[in-house]
Amino acid sequence: GEGVGVAAGHLFDGFHAKRGPGGGENGGGFGFGVGGGETPTVPAWALEASARAVRESAAVRIQALVRGAGARKLARDRRRAVSTVQKNARRAAAVRERRRLAAPPPAPPPHPPPPPPPPPPPGGKL
Repeated sequence: GEGVGVAAGHLFDGFHAKRGPGGGENGGGFGFGVGGGETPTVPAWALEASARAVRESAAVRIQALVRGAGARKLARDRRRAVSTVQKNARRAAAVRERRRLAAPPPAPPPHPPPPPPPPPPPGGKL
C-alpha cells in the first residue's frame, strides 16, 4: 500500500540528490538488488502472510463500512450480491461438471526421477 510508495519516493529523491561523487549510477544499490542485478527471492510464507494481511485488512474495512452510516442499505445490497454470486457459482459448477463428464480426465503430472542412493560410508566393506 502507501508505505511502499513513500519509501520508494524517498529513495528516488535521495538518488537524485546524491548524483555527486560516490553516488554512482545506481545510488548505492538501494538494497533492492538494483545495482547487483540479482533478483531478491521472497519466501513463500512471506508472500502468503502479506496476502493474508491484505485480505484481513479488506475484511476489516468492509465491516467498518457496514457498521457505519447506511449500514442497512449496504447489508441489503450485499445480500442481493451474494445471492447473485451463488447463482453464478452454481451455474458454473454445473457447466464444469458437464464438461468434466464429456472430456477425458487430465493425465497425471510426470513424477520427478527418484534421488540417487546415498554413497556408501567410507571405511571399506566389513
